[in-house]
Amino acid sequence: MPHLMGVHNAFAKPRSHPSRFTTWLGGCLLLVFWVGSGGTVDAVSTTPTNAWTVTNLAGLYQIPDALRDVENPARLRVKVLLYDPIWKVLWLKDDADAMYLDSSQRALPIRTGQELDIDGLCKQGGGGLNWDKCAINVLREKALSDPELLDKS
Repeated sequence: MPHLMGVHNAFAKPRSHPSRFTTWLGGCLLLVFWVGSGGTVDAVSTTPTNAWTVTNLAGLYQIPDALRDVENPARLRVKVLLYDPIWKVLWLKDDADAMYLDSSQRALPIRTGQELDIDGLCKQGGGGLNWDKCAINVLREKALSDPELLDKS
């Protein structure tokens, strides 16, 4: 019976158990290293240094053949012309072009009319964004002008 009492006492006083302190210390060290690194995960850091950086929508389809086998970085400033989170339909516009982009059949944290900065990676082969590796920053909620009424006369 004394053996069972020892096990019971170890659970009754968890603060005094050595593994509890070791776990706490490891968690603190991880937090210190994470905060020391800026506290963010850089999605673009794994791309090769010779990667093609996409800076406009047309660039998603202009990646050189030699670089299509890697996920190239993308830094875009766009306006959301249309986003339907149910149908996953996404139309974006930059300074020169407007085009449909595949939203990878997942809901994105955006709404129609917003202006966005998108920083992330293109799909291998080009033609779209790897949304799982993109940071989306909303710059303005109402970036599109209000529609005008047409005169029927």
